[in-house]
Parts: sequence; C-alpha cells; structure tokens
Amino acid sequence: MINREIDEAIEDILRRLRFGIVVLLTVLVLTSITLNEVRRRDELRRHMNYASLTHGALIVDHTATMSELDGVKALTKNSPEIVIRVNKNLILPGSCWPFVGGKGFLTIELAETIIATGFIYEHLPLTFIPHPVTAPHVFNMTGYKSAAALEADDGCALGQATFDPTATQKETIAHRFPNGTCGPIRFIRFEILDNLGGTTLASTASTSLVTPLTGTSLTSAKRLSSISTVTSCRA
Repeated sequence: MINREIDEAIEDILRRLRFGIVVLLTVLVLTSITLNEVRRRDELRRHMNYASLTHGALIVDHTATMSELDGVKALTKNSPEIVIRVNKNLILPGSCWPFVGGKGFLTIELAETIIATGFIYEHLPLTFIPHPVTAPHVFNMTGYKSAAALEADDGCALGQATFDPTATQKETIAHRFPNGTCGPIRFIRFEILDNLGGTTLASTASTSLVTPLTGTSLTSAKRLSSISTVTSCRA
C-alpha cells in the first residue's frame, strides 16, 4: 500500500515536471520567435529603401518626360515613377525614364526624414551598353528638410558626383556626404547637368536596382536607405 502511494506520488511529480518542461519550452519557443521577429523587423528597417515607392517614397517634381525625339515617338514611355519602383531582378536596357533634353531633374520625397551620409550610384553593365551616351554624367544633389523648404527652394547642397564608366571601367560610384552637411532632410533633388554624349542628346534616367543612401533616421538607430539607380534607356 505504501509503495503504491509512493509510486503514485512519484508519477504525479513526474507528470507535473513534464507539464512544467512543456510550458517552459513553449515559453522559450515563443520568446525565440518574438525575438527573431523583432530582429527581422529591425534588420528590414536598417536596410529599408527610403526612396522606394513600396515604402512610401513619392516623385513630387521632375523634368518633362520625353514622348518623342526629332518627331519620332520614343520607344520607351515609362513614367518617372519607374525611378523608385525598384526591381532588383531586372537590370535591362529600356527599364528607364526618358526625359527631354540633356539636362534634367528629379525630386523625391523620402519615406522618412533622415540625415543623409552618402549614396551609391550604379549603372547597367558595360556589356549591355558599351557606350552609354544617354547616361547622366555630372549631377548635383540637394536636400530639403520640408515641403515648405522645397517650395521656397531653400535647400542644402549635398554634393556633386561624376559618372564616367568608359573612363574608369566601373559601373558603380560611391559618394559620401560630409557628416551633418544638411541635417534632417525629407526631400532630395537630383539635378543632371549633362550626359555622357553631350547636351544635344536626350538624357535618360531610370532605376532597375536600388543604390544605398546611408543615413541616420530620426526615429531609430543608424539605417540603410536607398536612392534608386540611374541607367540608360538606349544602347
């Protein structure tokens, strides 16, 4: 009788322990899932493309889109939104926005207000376009802290960059802004001063791949954001 009571007591203890272990494991698993989700979201936030249409960026102003050249209808009729409609898996000639003339500009409202520290400009490989005459050559970047500042043209010069893949044999350039150059910005304007073929040819700006614009968001720690690439519409 005593042995039976002892066995039942031991079984009860073991049952409680098993239940406790199951509960503990469940809590650990849920905690792990929660932490992993937090880490995943944090990772996405750090690498979020603040100039992506998907994340809330908008084209607020731009040079007129080219509909024809010398009386001939343009083969590419993409809107400027293609510049921020990023597709990492498609880097092909023609995925671009053609604009009128050898000079042009594009103003983007970023998804969040950030402090910009630099960006990377990437072009279609030279194997696709050995002589990218319509690709932007020299361009200025200006940051604006608010819509009011943009309307008043009260911007801060972020810097000037030069792209010449035929001379450098590189399709990517990295450009860093001095720390604290402009403080917080919500808008960025890319002003293309000329193209690789000269001002007599129509320039084209496009995006097929994101380029990192490093910066510090005002609502979190250091993150990666992106400005879309500029490529050429034609060979």
